[in-house]
Amino acid sequence: MANLFRPTANAATSHRSLSRKGSSCGFSQFIKRKDLERSHCLRDDVFRVRCEVTVMPSSRDVHQHLGQLLLSSDETADVTFLVGKDTFRAHRCVLAARSSVFKMDLLGPMKNKTAAHVLRIDNMEANVFKALLHFIYTDSLPEMEEGNTSAMCQHLLVAADRYNLERLKLFCEEKLCDHVFQKTATTLKLAEHLRSIAATFLKKHA
Repeated sequence: MANLFRPTANAATSHRSLSRKGSSCGFSQFIKRKDLERSHCLRDDVFRVRCEVTVMPSSRDVHQHLGQLLLSSDETADVTFLVGKDTFRAHRCVLAARSSVFKMDLLGPMKNKTAAHVLRIDNMEANVFKALLHFIYTDSLPEMEEGNTSAMCQHLLVAADRYNLERLKLFCEEKLCDHVFQKTATTLKLAEHLRSIAATFLKKHA
């Protein structure tokens, strides 16, 4: 290695950002090997480099904010859905941004007609549509009752296909695959247990 980073007087407290813009940190700040060998940084042919990297996480608050918007939708909602006997208030722009089907229904040629009416959703249960809205706003599946996950994911998979929500399809497929795997593993474990009992019985009565 011909060059190493040149330590500064306040190396212990200085911070540098790696960026494509500017040249405050780069080759021009390196130190030549011969200079390093003569410096106090090298002791017994060993030097220590301390590197601290801070990665700024991407903000996920947007999903939380949209989720809160859904819960308080009566204040700003501009579209109403009737599913069975339940009504749901939502926002056209959010639905249209997430689903090409909703975009066509709510912002397409029928926009003016749908604006004045409650939109009826047929062939879907209210709890499934509620879960669908939850995913559209938060990009996550809602909490499901234990034992009901598989059935709900099956219904949501149909809804995801209906409204062209590919990401929701992936979520549901993953959940269903996990369910099948767990069920298969339980069945195999039970079969192994029964085989062990049968072997013990045959051994005693052989």
